[in-house]
Order: sequence, then C-alpha cells, then structure tokens
Amino acid sequence: MRRIIVITAAVLGAIVIFIGVILFYAASNLNSIIAERRQTILDKVSTSLGRPVHAADIKVSLGWGIMADVTGVQVADDPAVSTKPFIEASDVYTKLNLMPLLGRRIEVTEVVLDKPVIRIVQNRDGSYNVSTLGRNNAPAPKPQGKSSLDTLQVKDFSIKNGTVIYQAAGASSAATINSIDLTVQDFDFDSAFKVAVTFAALSDKQNFDLSATIGPLRKNGVLDVNAIPVSAKASVGPILLSQLKALPMLAKSIPPKLTISDPISFEAAADGTVDSIKFNASSDLSAAAIAFGDSFNKPAGVPLKISAEGSRVGSAVNVALANVTLGDLAMKATNIKVGGGTTSARVDTNRFDLASLAKVIPALAKYSLDGKSEIHTNVIIAGGKPSAHGTVSLADVGLSQPDQKTPPISHLSGNIKLAGTSADVGPLTFNLGAQQATLTSHVDQFQPLVASYELSAVSLHLADLAPARPADEHMDQLLAKGSVSIQSIGPVVDGQITSSAGNLAGVAYQNLNLNASLEGKHARMLSLKIKAFSGDVVATADVRFEPAAPFNASISFTNLNVQQMLDAQKAKAAGIVRGTLGGNMNVSAKIGTFDDMKPTMRGNGKLMLTNGKLVGVNIGGETLKKVQNLPAIGDLVPMAVIKNHPELFSNPDTDIQIASLTYVLAGPRITSHDIKVQTVDYNLLGDGWFDMDKNVDLAARIVLAPAFSKELIEQKQQVAYVANQDGQIDIPLQITGQLPKPSILPNVTELAQRAATHAAQAQGQKYIGKYLGKKGLPGGIGGALPRVRGCIGASARGRAAIAARSATEPSPAEAAATTSASEDSPRDRIAAIK
Repeated sequence: MRRIIVITAAVLGAIVIFIGVILFYAASNLNSIIAERRQTILDKVSTSLGRPVHAADIKVSLGWGIMADVTGVQVADDPAVSTKPFIEASDVYTKLNLMPLLGRRIEVTEVVLDKPVIRIVQNRDGSYNVSTLGRNNAPAPKPQGKSSLDTLQVKDFSIKNGTVIYQAAGASSAATINSIDLTVQDFDFDSAFKVAVTFAALSDKQNFDLSATIGPLRKNGVLDVNAIPVSAKASVGPILLSQLKALPMLAKSIPPKLTISDPISFEAAADGTVDSIKFNASSDLSAAAIAFGDSFNKPAGVPLKISAEGSRVGSAVNVALANVTLGDLAMKATNIKVGGGTTSARVDTNRFDLASLAKVIPALAKYSLDGKSEIHTNVIIAGGKPSAHGTVSLADVGLSQPDQKTPPISHLSGNIKLAGTSADVGPLTFNLGAQQATLTSHVDQFQPLVASYELSAVSLHLADLAPARPADEHMDQLLAKGSVSIQSIGPVVDGQITSSAGNLAGVAYQNLNLNASLEGKHARMLSLKIKAFSGDVVATADVRFEPAAPFNASISFTNLNVQQMLDAQKAKAAGIVRGTLGGNMNVSAKIGTFDDMKPTMRGNGKLMLTNGKLVGVNIGGETLKKVQNLPAIGDLVPMAVIKNHPELFSNPDTDIQIASLTYVLAGPRITSHDIKVQTVDYNLLGDGWFDMDKNVDLAARIVLAPAFSKELIEQKQQVAYVANQDGQIDIPLQITGQLPKPSILPNVTELAQRAATHAAQAQGQKYIGKYLGKKGLPGGIGGALPRVRGCIGASARGRAAIAARSATEPSPAEAAATTSASEDSPRDRIAAIK
C-alpha cells in the first residue's frame, strides 16, 4: 500500500509541477509566451523535474479564468533506466482562477489529462524509475524568499482513458493497466481530498474500482508519508487467475498447483494511515471450480466464502478475524499473526458435516466419509513446523467404499487432544466392520511422525475390510499394539498382534501371538506362535520388498493333525491320510513370482508322522500280492498266510506306527535319502526325489518284520531266497512318474534274479554233494567249483529274467481290469498319497 501511494504521489506530483510551472509563466506572460518563450518554460519544467520535457504546442485563453491546452506532452525517463518516455499525453487541459493569479498565487481549479501513458520501471535492485524525479545535478539557487510555486494549488485533477505500463527488470513482457479513469477532488496539502479511480487490469473492461479519502498530506507544514491518513474501498474483478499469474510481482506468490476456472472478484476496505492501517476483505468463490493439485477439488457451485479483518503496522500483519465457509464447514480464525517466520491463530469451527467436506478432498471422496466433527484449537506454525493446543471432536464418523456391504469403520466417536507437537488420540470407540473396537494412541510428534497405538476389537471379520477375503475369516479378541514412526528410510513399525481364536486362510487357530517389524522395505516376522490343527506352530521370517531380494523363513511344529491340515486346504487326500505330524522346515529364496522363486529355493527340514493311517489304501498287502511267479518261489505269499493275516491283506487301510524323513531343498527339487515308514508287519524304506512340478523318482524297499518273514519261510522255504542278511523278506519297489498317479511297482526283475541265484546255488550244491558223498573234493576240483557256481548263477539269472518278464506282464484279464480301474482303486490312492 505504501509503495503504491509513493509511486502515485510521485507521478501526480510530476504532472502537477509540470502544469503549474507552465500555467504560472503562461499567465504572467500571456502575450509573448506562446511566440517567444515556449522553450524557456519547458526548460524550467525540465529543471524542476530533473527530466527533459517536451510539448508540441501550448495555447492559453482568458475568460473568468485562464484555460490552457498543452498538446503532445512528453516527459523523458531517467536515461539510466529507459529510453522510452516516462509520461506521454496527447492533451492536457487546465483551468486556473484569475484573481489569485494577480497575487502571484496559482490556484488551479481543474487539470485533465487525456489518454496519458505512464511507464513504471522496476530496477533489479528493487527501486523504481520515479525515485529519481526532481533530482538535478546543477547547483541549487539560493532561496530568495517564498517561491511562487509554493503557493501552487490544484483543486481538481482527472485522467481520462489513461494507461500504465509496468516493466520489471528481467521480465520478458510488461504488464499493462488500461482504461484508467482517475478523479481527484478538492486537493489540498493541508486537508483531506477524495480520489476515485477505475481501470482495466489485464482485461479490456474495467475491473478495478477504488474510492478513497486521503489526507491531509501535511501536518504542521511537514510532509510525512507514513502518517498520511487513508480511508478507502476497493472492488476488484472479475479477473482470471491466469491473468494475475502474468504479473511478475504476483506470479511468485501464486502457488503453481492452484487453478480457478472462472473469473474471481473480491471487496476490500482500509482505514488508518499509510504505516498503520486496518483492513477487511471478502470474496465469494462459490461459482468457480477451484483445485489445488490432487489435494483439493471444489466443484462449481459448492459454497466457498472468505473474509478477513486485520491490521498492518510497519511490516507486521495482524489478521484479527478470518472466516471461511466451505460447504457445511464454517471456520473462524481469530488473533491471526503473521511475521518473523511465525504464523499463529485461534481456530474454531461449527459442528460440520464430514460428508460435505469429503466431496472437495479427492483422497476422501472415494471412501464415502460421513459423520460430524468440531475443532477448537490454537495453531502455531514456526519454521515450517506446526503445533497446536486444543481439541478435535469426532461423532458417528464412518468410512466405506461403494462395493462394501458393511462399512469397515462406522459410528466412530471420541476426542483428539492436541498438546503442542504431541497429541492423545481417544479412546475412540467405533465399529470395525460389524464388531465394536477401541483405539487409543499417543503421538509424540507429528513431523516427522512418532506415535504409539493400541487397538482392540471383540472380533474382526476380514471380509468387512477386504471384500475379496472369504466370509468365514475372523479374528476374535483381537489386540494390536506397537509404535510407528516416519524416518529417512520410510515407515518404521514395531507391533504385536494377539488373538484368542479365529480362522485365517481356512485355518482354525487358537492363541495367536505375532511380533513383527517393518523398517522401510525390510519386514521381519520376529516370532509367530499359534495353536492350529490340534498342535503348535512356531515360525520366523525375514523379507525385503524389492525385486529379487532375499527371503528366509523357518517353521517348526508339533502334534499337527494331518487330516485337519488337509481339510483346511480342501485337499482330496484329506479323506485318506491320518496321523500326527511334527518337524521343522527352513527355506530361502529370492522374491518374485512363484515360478521365478522356484529355481532360487534352498532349504532343509525334517518330518515325522506318528499314529498314521492311509484310509482305503493298503500299501503292504497290495504290493505283496503283486509279487508272483518268482523263479523257484512262485507266489511270494501263500494263500494260507494271507488267510492268517486279515489285518494286513483284508484291511483296506494302512496303519502306520511311525514315518519320518529328512530332506534337502535345491531349486524345485526335494531330495531325501532316509524315508522310513514303519508298520506292524513291515518297514518301507525310500531314497529319491520329487519336485514342485509333481515329478517323482523314488527307489523303495518293503522289509517284512522278522516274525512275519519267519512265518512266510516256514510256509514256503524257497521264500528265503529273497530274504536279506538278517533273514527278513526284502521287496524292492520303484515309484516313478508324475503325481498324483505315479507308477508304483515291485522290482520283480531284482526279486527274480535274487531268487534264481539262490535257488541255483542251493540245487547245485545238492547235486554235487549227492555225487561226491562224504569223500570230499579231489585236488583241483575245489578251485573250479566257484566258477561252476558262477555259471550256474548266470544261467539262473537268465532264466530269472525271462521269469521276471512273465511275472511283470499282466494277463489279458489283468490288463482289462487295470484299464477299467477307477480313480478310487487302491493303486490310484497309493499314487495320490505319494
């Protein structure tokens, strides 16, 4: 305001001096001024202004006063600033009172400038070209009494259709104010006078209207610009924001993200002095659509009204009252202080509707926010950091998305108490989904955020928060607590979650206890303890959320009910496998899709199954029945033995006392060398691998129990030919192919070779013994006997191979039965389990 008044006063002063000097000399030398002394008068004006002055013509006429018409007026600018004229005017009309002029006092009743052009230039150091007006390097003449110009008075002054061109140093273009109509009435240095001005700012139509009462300019004969009284009213607009951004002096103060679709207008008033003034301003922006980046978007027609009252003393601005109406929100800010890098205010609102506010905040608009809120607080922003003391109340607040049947958050009520840079939140009571919950939090600081929290809920149904989750997932007696902060690496969270019971991913659990942390992109599951499947599980994990980052996990478990596990995964094997599982598993990989992770997987583990059962699958009985047509043996198990052991051969199930293995994971392949399955009648031993593409290749052996082996040998002595060194019947198996239907067959070739070899050896010794009797072997024959036995064995193995092919090739009836077998056949169920 002060800068505008100083510039305006300088311009008006230059014009008044120019006109006054010309009129004084014109009135004093009316008969000769025009013809002889026009240049002399202009030189005197130039000397007074410190700028060269030019006038094309000066005409003076007498009547009740003196009328002067000066045409082609130009006042040069400071040559150090610009080469263009400072002031140009096509015509200047003036009127003087005649009687005061006879007393050598100039009393101008009216001055009119027609179509003047005034150029204001701002230098790089912030000074203006008007600052050098009146400077003259020539020696000042010694005063010789009172100057005639001291008595110069201009009562009325006006500008018609004027233009002001503002050029800032370094700016590519100038700002122009057109259609200036200025009127000054009853001008006097020692009394108040009126000023009215209208002009077109950045438009072809007038959009600025100012009326003011200014003065007196002097007090006790002394001119003090800061003490000049001012009372003014202004109306600005309509004007587009894009036009304001074109002004260099305003462009930097307008945020780049701010957009306003329609022209805006505002009203303002001021009263006081140049240095100490009270003001008020208001604007109704309801009609315009206003946006600020992605954080604010007010549609056209939504109420937005702004008003302010305040004062300025020197450079300090104090806004005593500011009112903002936005939708249903009515906010009043009082005791607003701005200065010294600090902004402070008291903020009070009505009990406003959050749904109305959410419509203009894009981040909230998609969540169907509703409820009420009210704010009463003192706010201070110092050094860019906010602090507040007060209360924010929330009542019946809800949050939901259009596709959700149950709002994730509803009926939230409570208070947030602000205490400087900290705050206490709650307790806030609300419904988390369909169940009641409570949240409390303590914020140590907001910037950067450091806070602790505690959330409890009677029950949480995950589908209420994420509709894609299964409807039966829930967490009962949920308690989550911990801390959260924002650091240079990102969010840092430490938390503990407990739940008495629930269901997650189809797993019913009890006593869940999870401790986890997040540091930027690094997440750790420090400890997970949970009861599930009638057993206990303990797990840890470590992962970074970055492409191809390492992932590590470890899990140990005891007494898990296998049937419950398979039921939870809806696996077909749930109706087949029974037992209690324990063990541990360790795995590492690189993050990615599952197919990307498989080649990078590494790990190991141990599994043990006790009190197991394969329902509808009889591994031992079915396998032993298939061992037929062995050389020197025939069928491995006589019918009498089958009848004596209905629990093995008639039982549709396999009862497992214990099963165990250790394994190594390398890529998608899992390898084990110590697979062991123990039953009452036999043990199954395995060595081989299977992979995540369902391929399997296992070499296995069924070793009959000593008592069962003894019984078989007693029933058929030739069975001893397939016994191992411990006298136990040893049946080799080969499991190959692809799950769930691999090929599981006894290795009849090996069995036949073993049986034939033992049979041939026994028969050869019998013949040799019968031939030689008790005389013993002659010299030389003993050394040849092993070679003979070898030939016998080779011949036996040849016959065994033929027998093996015969034993393994099914009969036509068997082939037809195999082809027509259903998926529920024992062979298929064995394959599914493997």
